Amino acid sequence: MRDTTDSGFTIVELLVVTLIGAMVLGLGAVSLRHYLRTKALQGAHETTVTQLRSAQQRTFSEGYPRAYGLRFPKNGTRWDLVRYDARTATCAVVESHVLTNGVRVSATGTDFPDSAAA
Repeated sequence: MRDTTDSGFTIVELLVVTLIGAMVLGLGAVSLRHYLRTKALQGAHETTVTQLRSAQQRTFSEGYPRAYGLRFPKNGTRWDLVRYDARTATCAVVESHVLTNGVRVSATGTDFPDSAAA
């Protein structure tokens, strides 16, 4: 006589568990991607605010005829700290910075010139 109490899992049970595992991993990957993008944007925001405050402080400490500001080329991944000299009416790039982790500046609103001399 043959024993019919085989132990183990059926193929359907294994497929269901595999499907549930794949769904959980997929949701986790989407959440991780969102988290990494949010952190990259927060980092870029903090760096930009720090540089804006630095430019403001430089403008106050050096005073007229120099002023500092930040320039964001449209659709770019970098930004520049620029110095404007009122005596010569010129604008020069003091420092250039790169936005990391895929952060880009999108072109919305007013379209400013791309040239540093403008």
